[in-house]
Amino acid sequence: MKKYLFVFCICLLVMGCKKKYVLIFPTVSVQQIASPVTEDLQSICFISSSNGFIGGSKGNIYKTNNGGSSWTNISLSDKTMNVEKVLFISALKGFCATQQDVFRTIDGGTTWVSVLNSQDNIFDIQFVTATIGYAVGGQYTQAVYKTTDGGTTWNNIYAPPGFDNPMNAVSFINKDTGYATVSDKRILETVNGGIKWTQYKNDENYIYNISDLVYTGYRTGYAVGQYGYAVYQNTSDHSTDVNLISKDQYGYNINAIAYRNGHIVAVGAKSILMPYNDPESKSYPWHYYISQDGTTLPYTYNDVTFSDDFTFYAVGNGGVITKFIYPNQ
Repeated sequence: MKKYLFVFCICLLVMGCKKKYVLIFPTVSVQQIASPVTEDLQSICFISSSNGFIGGSKGNIYKTNNGGSSWTNISLSDKTMNVEKVLFISALKGFCATQQDVFRTIDGGTTWVSVLNSQDNIFDIQFVTATIGYAVGGQYTQAVYKTTDGGTTWNNIYAPPGFDNPMNAVSFINKDTGYATVSDKRILETVNGGIKWTQYKNDENYIYNISDLVYTGYRTGYAVGQYGYAVYQNTSDHSTDVNLISKDQYGYNINAIAYRNGHIVAVGAKSILMPYNDPESKSYPWHYYISQDGTTLPYTYNDVTFSDDFTFYAVGNGGVITKFIYPNQ
């Protein structure tokens, strides 16, 4: 059964004005998808409008070829492993990251083979070409692994000395330039394919424990974390960048963010956040999607992905899977 959500934006009152203006934006179709599991889900990936994959606790991995109407079990055999990330390149070839392993399948999940076994927890994987990919995480410091043969072999290319927090997420804009978040409030940058990383952001006054990020250009991207989100816009001369930062008005953690062809969404505890085109102000302010009774969604979402430009899925604790379709703007 579908429900409908509204975006509410309450404008600030102009001093001396007695009226209170409320802008109500078009409805968003929301559908709760029947989940094949009751354990927490940590990751979701769609490679088309119909074909998607989910992963989470106890080695659970499932796939759908009909947009979530039904799911096929392709889980890991070891139920002590928790899947932190699931990423498919095609219907047959995919990867999943667990606490200390990266597994690969070339038959759609029928079989999984370990291609990276380390002492580091692996939290995120990204492929920037068919052959070049990165996996990030860490145990007592940051760790970056790289493949140049499509994921058959992986090499540890970055492990700074001493103790430090691990990396939570990675976002490359090409094969050499990428950004990674450390599990506090720092963002690191590489311009040589991950061999060297330097800190270029530290939002200690705004976002703590950055959990996810996505970059769309040189020093231009988005980050989310505890109590808020940030938008980074690099200036034309690449000398400085502009921060557009907001703290979450309800105090909830924002756990994940997804971007596709100019569309972006962030999710977290009782939170669905999206920028919306405001024709009056000619800007794209971020708004909450809340239910008709004025309450937020009662779920903790851990990951989100687009299946097409106007449809996205979010997964979270207790095996929740939610499908969102919003109007073509």
